[in-house]
Amino acid sequence: MNSFHSYGALILYPWGGKDTAIDDAADLKAFKALAAAISKMTGFEAQQSNEMYVATGDCADWAYAAHKIFAFTTELGGNGFYPGAAEIDKEASGQIQAALYLLQYADDPRRTASD
Repeated sequence: MNSFHSYGALILYPWGGKDTAIDDAADLKAFKALAAAISKMTGFEAQQSNEMYVATGDCADWAYAAHKIFAFTTELGGNGFYPGAAEIDKEASGQIQAALYLLQYADDPRRTASD
């Protein structure tokens, strides 16, 4: 799962609502591996969401906490909170590539940490 926001050029993974790392070491390793791969495709920086600031109510936090769904928030790059169509068009190919990559691991995201 991936939620798109603007702006910041970041790939964010849980936790955002608390100032701790994910407890499950295998899951944390997988989140980091997935985020690093997406980062290479998009040119965005990958980080735990709370490194930006601690904020509750993030859907990626909920998806992982409630259902162990590996979820990310992509903060699109650009020049502001309301990117125009031209800005979105520039970023679309990298985001499509990243989405297709995530689909490869949808059955078991932990596989990416061992690939």
